Amino acid sequence: MKFKRILVCALAAVVGTGLFTGCSRKTDLNDRNKTLTVQARDFIETSHTVHPNAYMTENYTALALDKSINTNAGYVARTIDYRLAKGAYRFSAQARVSIGNETDPVLQLHAVKGGKAVANLNIMGPKSKSIYTDYAIEFETEDAFVSFGLYSNGRNDVRMKNITVEKIAKNADGTLLAEYLSEDAADKNLALEDGKVYFYDLREKLEAIGDYSYQEQLMTLAASLQGLANREKPRMFIRFIDDDDSNAVLGRQDENWLEYLQSKNFLPTGADLIRIQSLGTLLRLFRPFYEGLTAWDVFSPATYNVGLTDCGVNNRLLVKYSDEINSAYKYLTEVLKLPVKLDLHDKFPGTRGKKIWDTDIDSTGSKKSDPYYYAAEKYIKTKKVNPHVMSSYLDGWIGDNGVTQRVYYDENGQLCVGSGGVPYWENRFFHTDIMNRDYFVAQKAFFFDLSPVDDERPVDDEKQTIGRDTDTLEYILRENNKNAGTKIVEVGGFTNWQLKYSDASADNAMAGGGLEPAMVRILTKYNATMQADAHSISAMANGSVYMRYPAKTQYNQDAARQKMLAKANAATLGNKNYLLFYMGDYDGAAWVNREMYSMFNDPNLGKIPLMWPILPINEGRVGHVYDYIYEHATENDIFVGGNNGYGYNYLDVFLTWERDGLNGTLETYIDQTVTVYKKYDLDIMGMYFGGWDAASTAAQNTWRTLYAQLSRLSPYGVVTSRGRRADALEDYYNAQTGTVFVCKDPFIPGRDPVVQCGNGMVLTEGDSLHQTSIMSQSINVTREGRPHFNVLRPVLATPTQAYEAVNTLNKRYPEYNFEAVDPYTFFKLYKEYLDNVVAGDYN
Repeated sequence: MKFKRILVCALAAVVGTGLFTGCSRKTDLNDRNKTLTVQARDFIETSHTVHPNAYMTENYTALALDKSINTNAGYVARTIDYRLAKGAYRFSAQARVSIGNETDPVLQLHAVKGGKAVANLNIMGPKSKSIYTDYAIEFETEDAFVSFGLYSNGRNDVRMKNITVEKIAKNADGTLLAEYLSEDAADKNLALEDGKVYFYDLREKLEAIGDYSYQEQLMTLAASLQGLANREKPRMFIRFIDDDDSNAVLGRQDENWLEYLQSKNFLPTGADLIRIQSLGTLLRLFRPFYEGLTAWDVFSPATYNVGLTDCGVNNRLLVKYSDEINSAYKYLTEVLKLPVKLDLHDKFPGTRGKKIWDTDIDSTGSKKSDPYYYAAEKYIKTKKVNPHVMSSYLDGWIGDNGVTQRVYYDENGQLCVGSGGVPYWENRFFHTDIMNRDYFVAQKAFFFDLSPVDDERPVDDEKQTIGRDTDTLEYILRENNKNAGTKIVEVGGFTNWQLKYSDASADNAMAGGGLEPAMVRILTKYNATMQADAHSISAMANGSVYMRYPAKTQYNQDAARQKMLAKANAATLGNKNYLLFYMGDYDGAAWVNREMYSMFNDPNLGKIPLMWPILPINEGRVGHVYDYIYEHATENDIFVGGNNGYGYNYLDVFLTWERDGLNGTLETYIDQTVTVYKKYDLDIMGMYFGGWDAASTAAQNTWRTLYAQLSRLSPYGVVTSRGRRADALEDYYNAQTGTVFVCKDPFIPGRDPVVQCGNGMVLTEGDSLHQTSIMSQSINVTREGRPHFNVLRPVLATPTQAYEAVNTLNKRYPEYNFEAVDPYTFFKLYKEYLDNVVAGDYN
């Protein structure tokens, strides 16, 4: 039908927060024979509202609004309220949008009632083609007054010819989403068979749709369905990741891992791997695995996470409640007749003095926090969720207007969209990590998205009392800790700094770098640790497949170790800049899954010694990857413990008084880490994040306690990201275990021992004070007559980049005498150097 084709061209609708104020005059559409067409001239000559900078074109057929970023954000045109009788309606407009901004919505159609958008259509520059195009949305309503309008984000020229509102016959089976939710003819004879795996190319479908609102609906369905279908064994595999934009130069991640798992006879080949053409077929085939739907409310975004928790516990699929005819909700409930088992729509207004819906708990006054208290009551306190697996990915929040991501002006008056880490709307589906959720649904995890900063209001709930988010977060973690015992709790995801909580999306908020330690400290307090799927390579699919992979129960890297130890024994200390490469971080399963296949197929792998971190907290989703990299490592590759042991924690938090009465201690954390270090044959900690300088007696005691515990893990050495100043032997060496601790260089006061060469910037040169280069910390050893030691943390660098950097440095700066060494050689020579320093040999 025509409407369907319009949406394919024009992008799609999302339900959003109301932006209309309404007008005093009311018009009954039914008095106008069910159709109203408003010409452009009508907006000038009647009580309809137009943008103050709008004008008529020369032929008086179109209303025009020239692009002007600072002044032209707002409505191009807005109709008065219309009284609509119960029924279905189409709101359409002819508009021309110039090609300008190509990555975010530039014009939106709204239909709003009761202060909330019942339908919204995002129009983007590349899709408009600078020609007049019909755009339309369809929705259902009870008797109500509804406003209509076109809203400009002020980034492109806009012209509008007319608006039409008409009553239509509802047809949820003929919409755009119906194409993806109905079965392809080629699939209709398929039946679910044991021993077969069903492959679906979701990535191809998402790119064809192009708009996040529809992508979100399909991804949410696919992730919740896959988690349930694969809970007992692999039955569904989805193609989603195909990314060669970063240092994962080979791309095809999902397909590469599929082929690897087939080679291991874990997944089937040939006729036993069945390619499915539509999500609708998967809904039919796996109908025995879900009992119905859970509906979440876009105006209460936290219900997205509550809904996912319910889906895992009660075997349901998550869908967004919607009045739009072109929505997954309408299709699933009216065409497929799936029952809604839990309806979270319009349940959490956050009204003080009232009880939280379906509980005896007083409302917090926050429509964001109330759903989480409800969920804690229903799922944590009843012990229905898995206390050892939680999820901290983005909830259903889209932006501060409920329709698009936050758009704001910086101090220079420049429009900021998609900057500072905020993902562009065009590729948003790749940065909200919806497909990561299948594993956590399968594991019956509790889902949350809350700020760890207790002195700011988050942009997604600006009316809450300050600190409400953090109080809610700690309440959830405290209640979960009661059920978890001493076993470390894995928490998928990362603080959502790119869309919430930081200065990337809110004026005067904390910088994104401050959110990370704030969240890590809170999680550590409750004996939990992140699977840090951090933006922007945080997306992952098929975790529910990989969790059943029979990874090795014992790994061995003794061949590489013995060769390195032989080199270390033969090495003599010279005047060199010794370089130790820590190829981190990989403290999130998504990063490991996205990058490692390419890294261990790099043509220069093995040319220089490299340390590769293992974070055991990730093994549930990437056991297959750990198998692969141990199989493909060379004699110059050594696997080490990552930051900070079992997972990313700040271990000093275990020693604070505020943990009184909570399960888990530093000793139980280290005990569990020792066990997995043995499994992965690790005897080095490649990076410990944390401070070591200690002035007070209490701080000295904390340092010594941590020192002793880390020595249990790593008999050869520990790299500390900040380190103590080496004034005495005890500052850098544990004589009982032989552990060498990398610390601050005595000759360079204040500088930390680790060079942060972020995101592959291994060869950045200059005197950066932020430690972004090798040259910023290296010394001219020929002139100064002593060696120097640097640990490099080139996040996401490839073996080729590391190898070429060392070669280039030696060509440009031969007097610096750079040499990349393995960690055993590094620790041996480093201790000898510091011994000489303490002895006064370099005065």
